[in-house]
Amino acid sequence: MFSKSIIVAAIASLVVAAPTHVDAPVAKRSADSYGNMATWYDSQTGNAGACGQMLNNNDRFIAVGMNSPIPCGQWMGFNVNGKTSYGYVADKCAACADNHYDMSQALFSDLGATCITAHLLSPSPSSQMRESNIIVIETGRTILAGKPVGEIFHQPELRFEAKVGVRKSTLESIANGDLDEKMEVDEKQPMRLRPSSYLVGQQLQDSLQAGEQLEISYPWRDGRIQDWIGAEAIWKYTLKQLLGNARAATALVLVTVPHGLSKDESERITQIFFERFNVPVFALVERPVTGLYATGSVNGLFIDVGYDSTDIVPVLEAMPQYTSATHWKFGIRELSIYLARLLKNDTQLLSHDKLSGLSEHEQFDALVEIAHELFKNPASLSLLPEEDEKEKKKRKGEELDIAAALVSGQEQNLINEKDAKENNAAAAQGRFQIQWRGSTVSVGKMRQRFWEPLFNMQLLKGLQGVDEEQTLVTLPEAIMNSVNQCEMELRPQILNGLVLAGPLAGARGFNQLLAPHIAPYLSKGDYNELQPSASALKVLRVPDYFADFKGRDDLNTYLGASIMAKITSADHSSFAITKADYNMRGPGVITVAPYLV
Repeated sequence: MFSKSIIVAAIASLVVAAPTHVDAPVAKRSADSYGNMATWYDSQTGNAGACGQMLNNNDRFIAVGMNSPIPCGQWMGFNVNGKTSYGYVADKCAACADNHYDMSQALFSDLGATCITAHLLSPSPSSQMRESNIIVIETGRTILAGKPVGEIFHQPELRFEAKVGVRKSTLESIANGDLDEKMEVDEKQPMRLRPSSYLVGQQLQDSLQAGEQLEISYPWRDGRIQDWIGAEAIWKYTLKQLLGNARAATALVLVTVPHGLSKDESERITQIFFERFNVPVFALVERPVTGLYATGSVNGLFIDVGYDSTDIVPVLEAMPQYTSATHWKFGIRELSIYLARLLKNDTQLLSHDKLSGLSEHEQFDALVEIAHELFKNPASLSLLPEEDEKEKKKRKGEELDIAAALVSGQEQNLINEKDAKENNAAAAQGRFQIQWRGSTVSVGKMRQRFWEPLFNMQLLKGLQGVDEEQTLVTLPEAIMNSVNQCEMELRPQILNGLVLAGPLAGARGFNQLLAPHIAPYLSKGDYNELQPSASALKVLRVPDYFADFKGRDDLNTYLGASIMAKITSADHSSFAITKADYNMRGPGVITVAPYLV
């Protein structure tokens, strides 16, 4: 039995149906040292607590006094000398007074295992403490992650490409059947790939720069998880960067995924986060829902142009319409190939030292890489004419939006951005500078034609690396294919909420091209019983009052996920799954419990 000084703030977040006392075993504890103290106890992993749930010393739970009014399943937050952690009521303590608590070993360890007398405060709601530990992870070709704290929503704290690397020496050892040296001598087994075998994020970049021999791969391809160990490594790295420890989550972890994951895939993700990362509360959300949430809508058509595929998903009342969704194997990859062909005519770009000496084939591959870098930088893809930008500045007197900047804490960033634009001679010439292979290259206005194949697939005919079957339909045709599979009376409200996501959403002016190219497929008059009118078309964007996301619609799905996380933190019973839910029902709870999708 151990004790610790603790100031407690109990957080009422979820109450599951459970009696205040059942006939399940009650752990027996010594009655000493309970005066004004919090303690931990050995729950004897595998036994059921008084609330009827199987207990595990690695979980974060609390035992309350036999006569305590705090019900089973309620979450409580503990703050000790700047350290905060959370646990849910899962057991009863025969020796505890009503205002005293017994903790699991994992929860007690979060707060630091020392033996000091404590003064405990009465439980009181504290949503601010709960919200300060929310984690949002957007999963896809790029990982966006952060902690949406406070009233102002901010851009993700962490952003990196969702690729992993394994040292070739490790792969050779596995192929040769070498024993794992990290295991105990008497327990050594042949090496196998583990999450720790993968290099992710900055670790990967450092190894690449050091010239290490690595096998690079992308766990997510074509909107699906192809490498589960690599995916776990990426999630582990993300949590570690945000929390310092991948198993240190003390509140909700909300993960977004591409549309259309299978039941088995959803359950496996849930299992990883509860069993591998020991999260206390978990929510799994599809990107179409978060994209619409960011625009303030729950009805519309989500258009997500990814790297190797495009998802077009009708959404009604925040529910993706699975039978009407279109998965189109066309994306940024094909647009990059087209853009590379255009860049072959940019003589200033081709004169760069790292391009001029390459063979024709090598040069084209290099131009494709440069095109990829352009798509990673939304500012490079702006379609607004230079003269319009100048007129806009003149009309506004080149004033900064200081009010929004002060609110979002981005005032210095705006000032730096303004200075950079004024001092960038390349920008004045309509060119854009990016980093490529350790050098700065300048790309001309041809980059602004990246969008053309989306509306005219004939432009891709004969291009190496583009399959002919990928050029059979245009983006408007793919959009109408999804819309036409919806019931007739629902089509107007779907077309009244077009939401573009992904890199193209950050290209200023591109969203203005959608409606004119879709309109020819609709009737020109008022809505009729046969099909909706072109007048129903409306493209939704992130409202300007989200100051930190102004002009960054490419981040709309992350913003929507942050909004949902705030909602979920206030009402777990409606939106998320708790550790208690998972312990009772297993991974399958994600497909039957009420949650965000």
